[in-house]
Amino acid sequence: MEACGNDQLDLPNALAAGVTDKLWEISDIVQVLEDFENQRKTEPSFEIERERIGQGYFVRATLTNGTTDTIYGFATEAQAAKWIRCEAVVWLYEKRTLPKKEAAN
Repeated sequence: MEACGNDQLDLPNALAAGVTDKLWEISDIVQVLEDFENQRKTEPSFEIERERIGQGYFVRATLTNGTTDTIYGFATEAQAAKWIRCEAVVWLYEKRTLPKKEAAN
């Protein structure tokens, strides 16, 4: 009975065919799947968090590219929720339209 595979020093078929240049491990496959899932996110998410030092709340925005930004200055959880409902769309628009240097400020 012949062995399955190829004749090039028993390399995995993908390596022998030149499809990849490394032997993939399970962690590599998991990373590819996680990256794919992250790219599929079409909506940013907003979470309200309580300040750890002092009083008040902030909003943590996770953008569709996986980066996060923080919006501070809410006295109550209700104010933070209202900002998400009423102002987040404008904030997102400005984040997308401002040049990179201005958006960083």
